[in-house]
Amino acid sequence: MCVICRQRFSKSELTRYVRIMNGSDKLVPDLTGRAPGRGFYLCANEACKVKMAAFGAARKKRRG
Repeated sequence: MCVICRQRFSKSELTRYVRIMNGSDKLVPDLTGRAPGRGFYLCANEACKVKMAAFGAARKKRRG
């Protein structure tokens, strides 16, 4: 399920994002699906990608 639009997609249609483990606050796509830590899934919709920057839960998960 995309965390922005809340629509259900198959896992192959979603991109998982995680916070990189070097102490920065940067979110990166987890293309392998095996990166450590909590992640969230985002669909390929361009509007969802734009809204991701202001997504409150993403900021909360980035803190760890």
